[in-house]
Amino acid sequence: MARANAITADDVYVVDQSRQTTRISANVSGLLGTERISLNDNLLRRCSPEEIEAVLGHEIGHYVLNHAVKLVMESALVTALGFALVAQGFERLRRRKPEWRIASVGDVAGLPLIVLLFSVYQFVATPVNNTIIRVNEYEADIFGLNAARQPDGFANAALKLGDYRKLDPGPIEELIFFDHPSGRTRIFNVFLPDLHGPNDKGIVVDVARVAPEYFATIGAPILQGRNFTSVETPKSPGVVIVNAAMARKFWPNQNAIGKRIRLLKY
Repeated sequence: MARANAITADDVYVVDQSRQTTRISANVSGLLGTERISLNDNLLRRCSPEEIEAVLGHEIGHYVLNHAVKLVMESALVTALGFALVAQGFERLRRRKPEWRIASVGDVAGLPLIVLLFSVYQFVATPVNNTIIRVNEYEADIFGLNAARQPDGFANAALKLGDYRKLDPGPIEELIFFDHPSGRTRIFNVFLPDLHGPNDKGIVVDVARVAPEYFATIGAPILQGRNFTSVETPKSPGVVIVNAAMARKFWPNQNAIGKRIRLLKY
C-alpha cells in the first residue's frame, strides 16, 4: 500500500503501548519531511491482518491527504479568531469595570481575565474543533477503504474502538462531542444499506467530486473506459466513474461503459 501511494517505507514503527492500555491505535505524526506512521502493539496483537491493513490504509490516507498540515492551518485560524474575540471582549470589560484597575491588555493584572475569556471561547468552539478533526478522519476512512480494500476488516476494527468510544451516540452528541466518526457512522459508511421505496429499486451509493489526479493518487487503476479530464465542468454533460462492485451490482455480465444512471438525493 505504501508503494501504491508513493510513500517511501524505510522503517516500520511499533509503539509499545500495552504497558499502559489494551486500546488499539495508530497515528501519523511529524511535519515537513519528518512524518511517520506508527501502529501500537495492541493493534498487531488483537487484530487480524485484514483489520491491520484497514487501519494502516486509514493512516496512509492522513499522510497522502496532508491532514497534519491542514489540521495545523485550520486550528490556527480558529485560534486566531479566538484571540480577536478575546481582545474585543477584554477591552469592553476593562472599560466597563474601572474598579478592576486594569490599565491595558499588557497589564499583568488582566491575565486572569484573558485566560477566562479564552477558556470560554475554547469551550464554545469545541464543536468546531471536533468537526474539523472529524471531517479529516472521515476523509481518511474513505481513502483507507479504497487503498486497503478491506471493508470487513475496517468494520471490525471500528467495533474494537468501542472499548473506549461510544459506538452509537445520538446525532447531536456526535456533532458536538466526537472528534472522530462514531463506530456506527464508520460501519454504516462501509455497508450502506439498500433503500427501497414503494416505486424505487435504487440503492445508496457514495458519490464524490474528484479531480483527474484522484485515482493515481490513491493507486486505484481504471479498469475500463477513461479518466476524467479538464474538459469536464459542472455545466458539461455528467461523466461518472464507478467502482467494480457497483458495475457488478447493476450490470452483471455486461460492459458498464456507456450505461446511464440517475442520482437522487435522499
